[in-house]
Amino acid sequence: MNRPSQEKWITWTLSILSLILLIYTVLRAATLSMTHDESSTYLNSISQPLWECFFSDVCWHSANIHLLNSWLMQISVKIFGATEFFVRLPNVLAHAVYLFFSIRLLLAVDSRFWVALGGFMLLNLNPYFLEFFALGRGYGLASAWVMMGSFYLFRFLEKKNLGSLIGVMVACVLAVLSNFTFLNYFAATGAFLGTIALLDLLKLNRFFPLWSDRPFGSVKPWLIIGLVGATTLVMGAILYMPITSLKKLGEFEYGVGLLKDTLHIMVEDFLMREGYFSGATQRVFVWLAVLFGFGAAFWGMLQAFRKTNAPVSRFYFGVSFALLMFIFGLKVQFYLLGTQYLSHRTALIFVPMTCLPIWLMFSQFAQEKGWRKISGQVLSGVMALFFVLHFTRTANLTHSREWYYDMETRGLVDYISAHEKPGEKINLGVHWLFSHSTAFYRETRHLDFLEPILYNKDLRSDTLFDYYYVLPDQGPQLNPAYEEVKQFGWQAKLFKRKGYKPGCD
Repeated sequence: MNRPSQEKWITWTLSILSLILLIYTVLRAATLSMTHDESSTYLNSISQPLWECFFSDVCWHSANIHLLNSWLMQISVKIFGATEFFVRLPNVLAHAVYLFFSIRLLLAVDSRFWVALGGFMLLNLNPYFLEFFALGRGYGLASAWVMMGSFYLFRFLEKKNLGSLIGVMVACVLAVLSNFTFLNYFAATGAFLGTIALLDLLKLNRFFPLWSDRPFGSVKPWLIIGLVGATTLVMGAILYMPITSLKKLGEFEYGVGLLKDTLHIMVEDFLMREGYFSGATQRVFVWLAVLFGFGAAFWGMLQAFRKTNAPVSRFYFGVSFALLMFIFGLKVQFYLLGTQYLSHRTALIFVPMTCLPIWLMFSQFAQEKGWRKISGQVLSGVMALFFVLHFTRTANLTHSREWYYDMETRGLVDYISAHEKPGEKINLGVHWLFSHSTAFYRETRHLDFLEPILYNKDLRSDTLFDYYYVLPDQGPQLNPAYEEVKQFGWQAKLFKRKGYKPGCD
């Protein structure tokens, strides 16, 4: 198959796969019950003038508000209404952006069928990562901007034009405004651009064959340093109030105390309880992640000593440098600022930042001769097939891993609504995990027959509530006056006060 024909086939294949994944995200966004954190975002920010958040602590009672996500959510709900899908619409559209730029990047770097297909699967079929494009949080949006920034970084190293450099910085800013946990991505990308520009400015790039000529063409190194520095100052000014307010509240203490725990949790989230090597599955995948992740980053750093000016090699070095600087930044923050290492959803940034070096290593191997060529092609093909298999085993339209407990919350509200007593109020008590999502449905469905949902992390011992919705093992902790009336999956049980007669009983 000649090259133009091969590029045509891979373009069509990736486009069709992207459409399938986007349809999957749309279905999840439309069918999943609202989750705790999404509902909290809606309740806290749907009526909040977000411009105030930059110079007042009025918004910052928690880190739940993701500025760009909340603003786009406000627009979507105002136009279309407050349903699950339209609360999540900004992230659904972000998935389209992520898919678009991932295809553009893959085809620009290496359009050979199996290599590009393997890269697409690696970047797009992590099931845990994929979930956040169907949820009303800022993680999907931020990830889309990271992929956009990665594409423009490659274009900048290839075309050496100012427009692509501006595209990189705009993507970094949008990622941070979508979610503050992406500040380290901004810093790592800026560190790469600033370091290479400084080497060029000081004429030190001659010590590194990869950068021995003028790596940025007509774009002056002082302009790059100035743009990165100016963007950093502007971001620091507008984020000073949010960051300092949240730090006082201890919002950056969420996470784990060891960097290796971040890796184990990421692997566990990726596996989604699926087993491939019996009890050793997680341990095997942790070692695979270490082998390929750090191996790819190390190989990427060695590109600096290759006698080539190929933009792909420079891009490979850039994303590897940024990944290592990202990890270094986490270590510095841990020891100097007392912040924890990333965990679960806050570690999502590692997916694109780690997967790109791994794919670029496979791609580079596939372009060489001998065992490297064979290994690059085989690994790309095996990776593509495995990710498809894993996706088919983990795909669902019922729940999210992070907020699995809210799988049946909408069903609870439907059940209670069916038992409404005309002219009378129903006092529904819920475990605090269900409080925000229940309150979301009460507000958006205008269920005035429900008393306001109380938020309390301790279960009440009295009989204030007509119904009590709690975790499955909490029934014995309730007042003996409550009796079980319905179990909702394996997530929760509904209890009713004895003697209380609902409307449809």
